Amino acid sequence: MKNMEPIVHAISKLQNERSTVSYAVHQWIKISETCGLDEIARCKFEERMELALTPVVCAAYLLDPYYRGQRLPAKFREQGQVWLASINPLFLGAQLKLEVNDDTFYDPGLMKKETLRGDLGLSSSQWWDLMGTLMGNKLPTGFASLARKLMLLPASTSAMERCFSTMGSIMTDTRSRIGIDKASKLCMIYRSLNSERLAKRSNVE
Repeated sequence: MKNMEPIVHAISKLQNERSTVSYAVHQWIKISETCGLDEIARCKFEERMELALTPVVCAAYLLDPYYRGQRLPAKFREQGQVWLASINPLFLGAQLKLEVNDDTFYDPGLMKKETLRGDLGLSSSQWWDLMGTLMGNKLPTGFASLARKLMLLPASTSAMERCFSTMGSIMTDTRSRIGIDKASKLCMIYRSLNSERLAKRSNVE
């Protein structure tokens, strides 16, 4: 059972509203490399990993400026690259330059990982927003936009399910005339305040 602890821990982390698919890939790789599963459990784990790491998900991991495809097994790397090339062959070249940390192509200031986890505290989607703005036409058309969208893919549906639950708490039988628009705004306020509260708690811990 102790070998299952990393898996349980990873699942718990992926329920976070800010967890993205690229972070999920990181967790899959981490467990695959460190979790001492027996033969049967590992076989099942690898089956699930095959299902989870779709070409789109692999592409997101390759383009995440924090991970840049590190330690991604070759077959999954190829899946992600083939998917990118199928959209635009030029995307593959841009991805490879990101992977090898080519600061002669990308803005050298943003290529430092400190910009993502340091004082600037940029999220991966914000990083691509900024990189796309700074580089302009140097990047293939649509590449930064696609990368940004991939960075926003959630790791699970937990956040949406919590939103439905919150909406259910707001629009009760006694408040049935509140209206969808107002209920949606109240839901957004509640979720935002709750996210801030959880972030503060995380920093304290």
